[in-house]
Amino acid sequence: MKIETANNISEFIKIIETHEFVNDDTLFRGHNISDWKLEPKIARSEFHLRRHNDSEERMIETFKRHSKQFLSKDLNNYWDYLALAQHYGMSTRLLDWTKNPLAALWFCVNKKPICVNKKPNEIEFGSVWILKVEDGYFLKASEIDSEIKRRPTYSATLYEATLTSYKYESPFNIENSIVIYQPHLFDNRIINQNGWFTVHGIDENKQFIELSTEESFRDKLVKILIPTNCFSKIRETLDTLGINQLTLFPDLEGAATYSEWLHTTLDDERNEK
Repeated sequence: MKIETANNISEFIKIIETHEFVNDDTLFRGHNISDWKLEPKIARSEFHLRRHNDSEERMIETFKRHSKQFLSKDLNNYWDYLALAQHYGMSTRLLDWTKNPLAALWFCVNKKPICVNKKPNEIEFGSVWILKVEDGYFLKASEIDSEIKRRPTYSATLYEATLTSYKYESPFNIENSIVIYQPHLFDNRIINQNGWFTVHGIDENKQFIELSTEESFRDKLVKILIPTNCFSKIRETLDTLGINQLTLFPDLEGAATYSEWLHTTLDDERNEK
């Protein structure tokens, strides 16, 4: 896995422009703290499912029942409901990615990083991950209504691309692999963030698979380190370029948080304004 460093947007864009495998199928993800793993929220140590084998399914069924009052039309499958729940804060086996590298950079620098195990001045870098997506090696939105298809996926046990059958009506069937998923464009957050997902299956030890530890993904990843002392300047430049809370979260929450940020100062901005 290659690691680069960018101190400003110009350097960041230069890395994107010159990297050999960045193309129309490349995905990006921003981390406020560079040490964070490429694992879904449901896999993190602070999250604990109740003692049911089907806790994930129960959680999404509850979300489906309560979300209907807020939806203009029903969604057709678990994939779309998981994508919607993920974008509105629920812990799922999905990990967010974007086709827009500047959106990923914003998620990296949008606030001063805080870590319970470190003092703020001990956090030196955030990061933007680049993930190469092979042509045809992802689940398209148009395919999820098909009952069973065969598609090459990255196996956690074989460490290579293999042809695997999935019942696409449920993401909970995925085991020992990670599926790259292109969602339907049914929600403004997904549209504006140009959102995609990796869907993380469970391995033989009943643990969710962490993407960067898989041999089959290592040559498809680049990590760009962003120094935390550059966050505030990059944040301001991104706003000038139209990348901010309001454009990425086109709703009342985005309007409120953007209005607050525009007229206040974060801790790492106080010496600049």
